[in-house]
This record gives sequence, C-alpha cells and structure tokens, in this order.
Amino acid sequence: MASEAIGEIIEDARRGDPDALRALFNRFSGPVFRFVVHFTGDRAAAKDLTQDIFVTAFGRLDELTGSKTFRGLVFRLAATACRRHGQRGENGPPDFEVVRFDEHEISEPLLRQLKEEAIAETIQEIDEAEQQEAVRLFYGESELNAAGICERLKLSSSTVADVLARVRSRIRRRAMERLREHADAVIAG
Repeated sequence: MASEAIGEIIEDARRGDPDALRALFNRFSGPVFRFVVHFTGDRAAAKDLTQDIFVTAFGRLDELTGSKTFRGLVFRLAATACRRHGQRGENGPPDFEVVRFDEHEISEPLLRQLKEEAIAETIQEIDEAEQQEAVRLFYGESELNAAGICERLKLSSSTVADVLARVRSRIRRRAMERLREHADAVIAG
C-alpha cells in the first residue's frame, strides 16, 4: 500500500468507516501479531494483545500527523503492551540466562560471556552500519532504550523495533547453542 493510499484510508477510518478500519487491521495486524508473539512467547496472549493494540490505535488516529505513521503507532503500542505483559509476570519465552542443564550450574560470568560473544557475532552479520550501531547501542549501553536509539541515529521506531526483534532471536539462539556446547563439554569432561 502506498503512503498516499494509507493516508486516505486513515482519513476514512477517522470518520468511522468500518471498511477503512478493516483495511488498516488487515494490512498491519500480521506484523504486529508476529512481533508480539516473539516477545511474549504466547500465541493466545499475542492474539488478545494484538486486538487491544488495534482498539487503542483506532482511538488515537487523530494523533497521526506529518511524520507520525500508523505503522509507527501500532508498533509503539505493541512494544508497550509487550513490556506491560512481561512486567505482570506473564509467561514468555524462556530466557537463556535461566536455563539449567541437568544438575550442572553455570556461573553468571560465563553466561554473560556467552551472551556477549553471541551479540558480537550477530552484530558482525548485520549488513547495514546504522542497524549495527542500533544493536551496539541497545546491548552495549543499557541506559539507552529503543526510543533513545531512534533519536540518536535518526531512525524510525519501527525500523529500530524490527531490527531489535530480529537480532534478539538470533542472539538468543546463538547464546543457547554456546550454552549447550559448554554444558555438553562439562558433562563429557
């Protein structure tokens, strides 16, 4: 959908046109749902959260002006919904930092080292310099959140959210592989 077409659909949606609301939902709900599933690890919760996100977004259509896009709005709402979901202690995907292998304990410094190695390797695989820098800032400067990265690098929030979502799963997968290799070595050793 071209940005002009989306702009027209948003204008119709502001007037309460159900076809326009349905068109926005159909266009953006898939990517939002996948984003929410990734962070919550729960398809049922992600379905509910996605519906809530769109209800909120449709109520905030008047906020969209100039550079503020509907896509940016729904992904900001999705990030907030995921954060709140996690703060309520809802179940999410298992974090590699709490995985145990048999009765063998793995020290926090080793876990940190494995994660740092996974982050460094993943950053090297990213082609675009801006995206590499976004990942470095997010994982290297803990006080800098996604909004701060957007501001510093002059990137859209949806770009940063997309990059961090893709990279997070790669880092987790790579760190889990390293953790399994280490546990196998300890068990065999």
